[in-house]
Parts: sequence; structure tokens; C-alpha cells
Amino acid sequence: MKVGLFVALAPVTTPVHAIIIARQHLLTLSERPILVNTVRFCKYDHGTAKNKQIYRQAVPPCYPLEEIRAPVAMFWGHGDTLSRPKDIDRIRSRVSSIVVDERVGSGPFSHTDYLYGVDAKRVLHDRIVQVFGQFYRTFRTRFTTESTTETPHEDANY
Repeated sequence: MKVGLFVALAPVTTPVHAIIIARQHLLTLSERPILVNTVRFCKYDHGTAKNKQIYRQAVPPCYPLEEIRAPVAMFWGHGDTLSRPKDIDRIRSRVSSIVVDERVGSGPFSHTDYLYGVDAKRVLHDRIVQVFGQFYRTFRTRFTTESTTETPHEDANY
């Protein structure tokens, strides 16, 4: 089946807010290229008036990436225009709990290839399942015991 036909026939499962948030980030990059170095990971921007109602401030609050303690698996592709190498580097510099940091495939791997790529199962999906399995094996004891003396992911082999 051709990818275009599959996309046309596939049910729409992406929440509208997710599309709008992605559009906000793209507009930030395209309409204000000077601010590219200040791209932030923030809550949804409803506009100044509604932001003040919801967040009690004019701009949406940002997520403190430096405070993430859960292990993070990061998969990225060279053909993904929505996550460029400098964006990946920016995340790396702020998130200290990255336990998997892998480039997907040997050639260009675009944003839509994560779902619709012909070889996505082989080059990505199987690896994600493997990592999830390792996360589960590593962390299941954390939820069944009262305390632990070491960070579980430090000794995990991902």
C-alpha cells in the first residue's frame, strides 16, 4: 500500500491541541528566526488574556527539563526537520537522565518515518520495544520495594 493512500485512509488520532502546539513551535522557528536559540518547552499558549486566567501570567510556564529524573530514551533521525541536530544537542545539555541516545537508521529518517517509514519496524520500533522491556525489568523492583540505595538506571544495560 502506498504511504500517501495509507495516510489518507488512516483514522485521525492526533489531538487538535497537539497539532496547534506543533504549529506554534513551527511559527516560532519560521516567523521569528532570531529567537531560534530561545525555543522553549512550555505549556500551551492560549494567548495573553487566557494565559493570565489559566497560568496567572502572560506567557505559558515552561517545563524545567533540568529537573527530569526519570530515564529518558531519545531516538532521532538526520532527516527530521522538526528536531534538528542543534535541537537534540540542546535537549542533551538540559536533560541529565538520558540513558538511550540513538540516531535512527543510517540515512535520512524524517518525522513521518517514525510512523510510516517502510523500515520503521526494523530500525526503530523493535528497538523501542527492547528499551521498554529493559525499563520494565529495571524499574519493576522499584515499585515493589520501599526504598532503594542506588538509581536503578545506572546499572541497566540499555
